[in-house]
Amino acid sequence: MQGYLAYQDGKVVAWCAAGESKLFNLPDAEEKLARVVCFVVDEDFRGQGLTNQLLEFALIDLTTKGFAEVEAKPVRPEDNSKMNFRGPYSLYMNHGFTVYRDLGEDGLLVRKEL
Repeated sequence: MQGYLAYQDGKVVAWCAAGESKLFNLPDAEEKLARVVCFVVDEDFRGQGLTNQLLEFALIDLTTKGFAEVEAKPVRPEDNSKMNFRGPYSLYMNHGFTVYRDLGEDGLLVRKEL
């Protein structure tokens, strides 16, 4: 598993699983394709922009590692289910992702060129 941690006062307060698409054992892995799989934020630190900061950092780091694209699988914008651990649709749209594929009831696949 690859990802990024956010710390405050020496304590891990958030996590973003992201990295080489082949590591996440999902279909259609490509050598130059990275994936953002999920976010976990300590309940005491929610609503403070940590997912936004983690995604910003991940996009910069993935670019420096030579990835050409990054994808994620948020739920549909109208879905407020527990599946939002994958990151809300609006988060990705605010960072320049576009819808790559409609997966029906399973949500959307979004991509961004790095």
